[in-house]
Amino acid sequence: MHSCLVFKEMKDFGHFAGWLSILAGFSAFAYAVSFIIISRSNPEYGMLLSGMFLMFTGLFTTAPWVAIYERLKLEDSGFVLWVMLLGIVSSLGMAAHGGYDLANGINPPGQNIP
Repeated sequence: MHSCLVFKEMKDFGHFAGWLSILAGFSAFAYAVSFIIISRSNPEYGMLLSGMFLMFTGLFTTAPWVAIYERLKLEDSGFVLWVMLLGIVSSLGMAAHGGYDLANGINPPGQNIP
C-alpha cells in the first residue's frame, strides 16, 4: 500500500499545519494580486481567481488553528479553545465567501438559464 510521500516526511500534525500555513500565505498573496491587479484589467478572470484563492486560503488556515490549540492548551485551555473556535469559524467563513464568489464568477446570478 503506497502512501503520499508528503505525509511520510511529516513527523507530526505541527509539520502538516506549518506547511498549510505556508500555502495559506502564498494563497493570500495570490488572492491580493488577483483581487487588486488582475480584476482591474480583466474583471471576470480576476473574480474567478480571487474567489478561488480566498476559498483555498480559508481552507488552508484551519489546520494551523488546531496546531496552535494543541501547542498552547496546557497554558489556559478555555481561552485557547475560544481562540481556536473563533479562528476555525473565521477560516470557514472565508472559505464560504470565496466559494460563493467563485460560484458567482462561474455562473453569474444575472444569467437566465433555459
